[in-house]
Amino acid sequence: MDDRRSIGRPYALRLARLAIGLATGIGFIWLLLRNVDVAEVLPLVRRSSPAWLLAALAALALDFLVRTFRFIVMLRTATRSSLTLRSSLGPYLASFCVNNVLPFRAGDGFRLVWFTSQFGLSSGAVLGIMLVERFLDLSMLLLAGSLALAAVPASEQTATLFTSISCGLAAIFALAIGLLSLPAPLQRLTRHLAARTSSAWAIALAGLFDATFRAILMVSSPGQLLRLVVLSIACWAAEALVFVFTWLSMGGGSDFLTAPLLGFALGTLATLIPSLPGHFGPFDYFAVQGFSIAGAPPELSTGVVLLIHLVLWLPTTLAGMIWLVNMPTPQGRATASSTK
Repeated sequence: MDDRRSIGRPYALRLARLAIGLATGIGFIWLLLRNVDVAEVLPLVRRSSPAWLLAALAALALDFLVRTFRFIVMLRTATRSSLTLRSSLGPYLASFCVNNVLPFRAGDGFRLVWFTSQFGLSSGAVLGIMLVERFLDLSMLLLAGSLALAAVPASEQTATLFTSISCGLAAIFALAIGLLSLPAPLQRLTRHLAARTSSAWAIALAGLFDATFRAILMVSSPGQLLRLVVLSIACWAAEALVFVFTWLSMGGGSDFLTAPLLGFALGTLATLIPSLPGHFGPFDYFAVQGFSIAGAPPELSTGVVLLIHLVLWLPTTLAGMIWLVNMPTPQGRATASSTK
């Protein structure tokens, strides 16, 4: 009976998370559409300029190239491997594709398993690099939100948002300092605990943590961090251009770019909220709020955000699916030229 309960608990937890995600996603979609005339939104989308949309797709391609390059730069440093952009771009894109269509951030698990099994890398090292990647991304988004809000005319609503984002940015920087300063003592602690136990699972867990902390330490030198910050700015600037170019494709003014930039910051931050696969719901609602706060009309804001979501979701999903259908047959560990 106890075994059945222990097996049932993870299943029940996953089911609860799925239900919360569905309810959240559907709820935000309802909030978004309840005060918008959809009949006015669709013609705006149909009149979008193909040339600006091609520019948005080019910006998205650049975004993923830089993201993948940043990821393999960190992995090369942490594992002393010689991963290439060519071998890494496919599985990196596929991880986003899986997140777009499956719940529970399944794509993150896919990326962890693929790079561990196919390139012969330590799972702890890949996990550590993914943690650093998250901190870099969240820091850039909060910074972008603060800058966009600073350019919007002051109001009670913008003041509240600015305070919230500034607090979030301060918290992330504090966590980043902890992330960079704690690995060394935590690494010593895990090694000490592993040496004092005979439990196989405890030793394995200590080994995972040890590899994770070691990877974080190896990418936390000042020079390496500066390089990673520059790459992070580049990839998020490219994604912000997807918003700007889509805004321009639907007739948005080039003298009114605070709207797409604020929509970009708030919408992307909202992807942290549990929701439907592909972040449908929270992303759209909060991105529209960003456009509206900057003064864009509701129907235009909604049309732009829905088109942006399509531009972000569809090419990534299709590219990832094409790679997954044609992905190399697993052959154990592929050569990553790891020098250990």
